Amino acid sequence: MSRLLASVLLALALLGPTAGLADDDDSAPGAEEATPALTPAEDPGPGTVLIVRLEALMINRGSGTWLREVISRAQADDEVRAIVIVIDTPGGVLEETRLLVKDMLASDVPIITYVGPSGSRAASAGVFITMAGHVAAMAPGTHTGAAHPVFMGPPVGDDEEEKDAGQRGQAAKDSQAAMLDKVTEDTVSFIRNIAELRGRNADWGERAVRDSVTIEEEDAVEQGVVDLVAPNVDALLDAINGRVVELADGRRLVLNTSGKRVEQEMRTEHRVLYLLTDPTVAYLLLMAGLLGLGIEFRSPGLFVPGIFGAIALLLALFSLNALPVNLVALLFVLIGTGLVIADFFVPSYGLMTVGGVASLAFGGLFLVEETPEVPVGVEPAVVGVVALLALLLGLLIGWLVLRDRERKVHTGGEGIVGARGRVTRDIPGGDDVYGQVFVQSERWQAWSTVPLAKGQKVVVRQIDGMLLEVSPTSGKE
Repeated sequence: MSRLLASVLLALALLGPTAGLADDDDSAPGAEEATPALTPAEDPGPGTVLIVRLEALMINRGSGTWLREVISRAQADDEVRAIVIVIDTPGGVLEETRLLVKDMLASDVPIITYVGPSGSRAASAGVFITMAGHVAAMAPGTHTGAAHPVFMGPPVGDDEEEKDAGQRGQAAKDSQAAMLDKVTEDTVSFIRNIAELRGRNADWGERAVRDSVTIEEEDAVEQGVVDLVAPNVDALLDAINGRVVELADGRRLVLNTSGKRVEQEMRTEHRVLYLLTDPTVAYLLLMAGLLGLGIEFRSPGLFVPGIFGAIALLLALFSLNALPVNLVALLFVLIGTGLVIADFFVPSYGLMTVGGVASLAFGGLFLVEETPEVPVGVEPAVVGVVALLALLLGLLIGWLVLRDRERKVHTGGEGIVGARGRVTRDIPGGDDVYGQVFVQSERWQAWSTVPLAKGQKVVVRQIDGMLLEVSPTSGKE
């Protein structure tokens, strides 16, 4: 018994230290995982800071292409230390925003987004761009938010009117609602991915998309939507100088924003592209092109209306190709323009113009459909101005035609009746006895019921072929 007890005590003595070592070994990896070593931050030294201003501009193909080109060129320039995007935008095209944000997230040059100056906003697409910056800031008196996708058309709900709608109409509404839900969910995932990658408030980003909430600068800093508030770009660059940011490839970089600051202006080709992808500009180009060609067909040989009309029409087709066009509305525009132009050829005293103007106005309002991709349409005020000008033009043409019809004819056989002249060879008087008169710079054979002497003034009463009947007026030359 004593031998057994001794054996147990000896075994416990041997196993005790081993178990303790095993416990220490198990805890060691956990301690190392809890405090991973950070990659040392690189300090590139002073260099150039590029400043681009997205002020009062929408995000469309022109502005998006410009910003992506700036990022691409900055990455190829070893002297560039950071890019500052100054934002004041009402929003824009979702697809262009995705392409821009994709380049921002992958950039190996730090990007600072700044909603400013005071009074500016970063609405809709501007929210995604602001939150995608390595550093995000706002000026005092600015706000961001309201990023819910937009569709043109009647709202979808459960009111009695919609319940009583026809099956086809209801099916269209249901389809639109389903599509909007899909786009919304996709956009929510987009904003959350951006926020989580940049360490910002993803829940607020989701509410900005779902509920169109907005937030002002102080609350944005407090809730982790942006990093800081700065009164201007210079103060912002001074405040973030020395801050460490993490790039897409995992490198940590010390921001050095104390160097030269260079403004990057939008190039001419980007400005042209920006204008051409504006729905209102596309509508104006379409109208100018159709009207110019109509004038050229009405008066061949003018050339200028035809040339400018053809160019404007080609530019309009280029613009409409990049926009979600409602084909039925486009047909209304074409028919309306055709009616206005037809008034040049078939005078209707303005009636065809009135119908054409109504068609132009209706088609213009619905020419470009508002979608999450293109959240704006043709400006109603512009459609109104174009319709008014077309109406005035048609009424003017109708008035000119009416006046011409009532005006006395001054050419040909009818035009010579009532004209005055003088006798150049005596007219004896009688039906079959002729003399000669000088009327409208021409010599005519003439007769009269009374004798007329050479030099006597006469007036033409009627014409029969090349023979005039004249009668005397008072006096001689």
